[in-house]
Amino acid sequence: HFFSKLNVWAVEWWEQDRHRIRWFRAHYGFMRAKQHAEDFRRKLIEAGRVDNRRSDREIRIQQLARAESRKLFKKKFARKDARRAGNSGSTLGSQKRARRDYQKRGLLP
Repeated sequence: HFFSKLNVWAVEWWEQDRHRIRWFRAHYGFMRAKQHAEDFRRKLIEAGRVDNRRSDREIRIQQLARAESRKLFKKKFARKDARRAGNSGSTLGSQKRARRDYQKRGLLP
């Protein structure tokens, strides 16, 4: 798209459920900016970054990457030791013992 008031060519696309826009200034030449915008759009499609132009394989790779990052996040913020959480009617247990166990397993710096 060309915006005459701004004197720019714009490339718009959806990537990972976000609307993205990249501007190409026509200050140094109208056709040069248009060519750069078209080349950029072509490269986006070839790389599979445009949501509605992705292949099934690219969609699956992105889903697996998101699942892996979600798994890491859950692992990082999960309760590390049930002894410190306390069950119904029980005491929390020794902090020193739990801390030593965390260090042994590499969960503390």
